[in-house]
Formats: sequence, structure tokens, C-alpha cells
Amino acid sequence: MKNIILYIPRRILLIRPKMILANDSFIGYGETRWFTEWTKIREVEEYLLPQVIRETTGQSKVPFGDGIIVTKDTTLGYEICEELWNPESCHVPQCFDGVEIISNGLGAHEEFGRPGIGYRMVEMATMKSGGCYLLANQRGCDGSKGYFPGDACIGLNGNIVAYASLYAIDEVEVVTACVDMESIRRYKASIRSRCLHAAKSKPYPRIEVDFCVADAAWLKTGIPPEHPKEPPFIPTRSEQILKAPACWLWDYLRRSGYKAVLIPLSGDTDSTATAAIAFSMCHLLMNAIKDGNKKAR
Repeated sequence: MKNIILYIPRRILLIRPKMILANDSFIGYGETRWFTEWTKIREVEEYLLPQVIRETTGQSKVPFGDGIIVTKDTTLGYEICEELWNPESCHVPQCFDGVEIISNGLGAHEEFGRPGIGYRMVEMATMKSGGCYLLANQRGCDGSKGYFPGDACIGLNGNIVAYASLYAIDEVEVVTACVDMESIRRYKASIRSRCLHAAKSKPYPRIEVDFCVADAAWLKTGIPPEHPKEPPFIPTRSEQILKAPACWLWDYLRRSGYKAVLIPLSGDTDSTATAAIAFSMCHLLMNAIKDGNKKAR
């Protein structure tokens, strides 16, 4: 079973198992071969922690299952990867039950049209249900033939307010946005049909936490919230073919410790494609060095 562990320093709040597994074998996903999805909707159980974690956190057991986190100022829900793409997405009933922030950490490899589809899915999810959606994909390769593009973004009430760079060679990129929580509540209340369905929705188990997500200094500093942004550059298929393999090649060289790449020149189209990918990688590296990325040297 694939899980996400939600925690604050020295305390585990919830272990949330994946409820919808990716099993599109024709594009390389076969999670049901190794994992079992959690089927107990809106139910949590007690999970006994290993001794090494007990000694660190002082906890003997934690909630395990389909629950949501309630802080002093908001409510947080969670999706994992495929749950956003499924017609019966978990964020819909969670938002009916008062969730205002949805977090989704996924591991989706590069596919034709993937970045643009991801942005549209986040826009659609927050447009229908209201709220803030945090989408974060892995970046780099994991030893297989696939490449994870790191297409992260933040959606708010039907718009994208922040996003990561596409086809960047940085190992880590942090995406942040300043969000006015009251705008979420006003947006939810303005959709009357959503309110009527929310009134009859079944409640989720709640894990209450005694801290605030919002920055208390925000009211004093007066930092304005983020405004909607135009979607980032969406690559064509030709650009995806050129840039995604170039990022994979650099990540493979960096992780393997090799210092060079051998380009076969047979005179056929495969030689041309390989040379173009290697050139694209060098171009990305030179731009990164100019921008001050020391790991690109």
C-alpha cells in the first residue's frame, strides 16, 4: 500500500494511504502489481508505530486511513497522484466537507501533453470546488527509462497563481504563493449548488492540530496575495522530444558519475536524434551555469 505520512517536527499526524492506484500499463504504470489501495472511505484506524519511531516522537500509535487535518485556521485534505486524474477524485468530497487546501505529491513521468494537462486539471479542480491546490511532481530519473519533469504548480479558485520551471536541471525547486484564505471562503459560498451538496455530504474523520498554517505577521506586513498568472510555456511535441530526454540524459550522467556521453554516428536518423538531444542538454547546462547553478559545472 502506498502512503503519505503527514507530520510536524517530532510528531506524526496521519498516515494517509493511496485510495486510487495508477494501472495504465500501456504507459508504464502498474501499481496494482505491487500495492493494494485503501478502500475504507472516510475511515481511519490506529496504527502501531515501530519502536525506533516511538523513541523519536514519543507516540505509540497514529491514525491511519482516509482523514483530514484541521488546524486553528483552516482544513487540509490530500490526494496522491492518480486520485486527481480519476473521475471520482478524492478532492471533491473533501472540499464538500470544508477542506480549503489540497496537497498532492505525485510521481508521474513525462508524457506527451502532461504539463498542460496537469495545469488544466488543477484549474478545473479549484474552479468546481473552490480552494487552494498544491501539486508537486518529482524531478529527475529514478534509474528507469522514465523521466519526471517536476511540473509543480499552485492553483486557487480556478486559476494558477504559481508554477515551477519546465525542463530545468535544478534538483530542487520550491514553489510558493501568498494566498488570502478569505477569498477561498467567499468563492465557495458564491456557488450555491456546491453549498447545497456540501450541506448533505458525509463528514470525514478529523485530526485536530493546535497550530496555525497562516503567517500571523501577514496582517501586519500587508503582503498582497498572489494574482492569477498565465499558464507557463506549454511545449509542443517536438520540444518535449528534444528537452525531456536532454534532462534525463543530464540526470543520468550526474547520478552515474560519468563525465561524457558517446554519440553514435551511423548516418541514420537515430544519430541525428541523439546528437540533437546531446546538444539540447549542453544548451540547458550552459544556460544554468550563466544563471549561477554551480551543480551544472
